[in-house]
Amino acid sequence: MKFLVHLTGERGRSKSVIIDALDTKEAEKVAIKEFPSLEVGRITSDSGSISYFEGMKAIKKIGHMKKGL
Repeated sequence: MKFLVHLTGERGRSKSVIIDALDTKEAEKVAIKEFPSLEVGRITSDSGSISYFEGMKAIKKIGHMKKGL
């Protein structure tokens, strides 16, 4: 199952990642292991939130590709 995990750094910078896990507790453990310097915030398995995040990430990638032209 996919989970969208919101992380926050010391200076308030945020990062969102998608993690494959069985439940929210496992997703939290994976996030802590992969990003030890960041604080784990909201964790959701809402398909709408995950789809929105993936869409925005794709649009951002396309935008960076156009700037290189």
